[in-house]
Amino acid sequence: MTIVPRSNELNRPGKRAKRTGTRRGETPLAYMLRIMRDPAVDDARRDRAATAALPFCHARLATRYVGKNERAALAAKAASQEVEWVDDLRTEAVN
Repeated sequence: MTIVPRSNELNRPGKRAKRTGTRRGETPLAYMLRIMRDPAVDDARRDRAATAALPFCHARLATRYVGKNERAALAAKAASQEVEWVDDLRTEAVN
């Protein structure tokens, strides 16, 4: 049976935090990476540490919102590159 402390007991002054095996000053990410890289640790635990650390090490590619004006500018640029007379619009210095 696990005894869960009441909410008023969690943040009492003078109450020490329970040690979880982390080194002093070690961030949670550093702890997960240390567990993941330790060959002496069980493979299942290493897999869980790698899965937990993944979002902090490798960002997801996000979709970017393209607004109405930017969409029109992109369409105009694409259309200008497809026409055969686009070279006629370019001006060159005449010597």
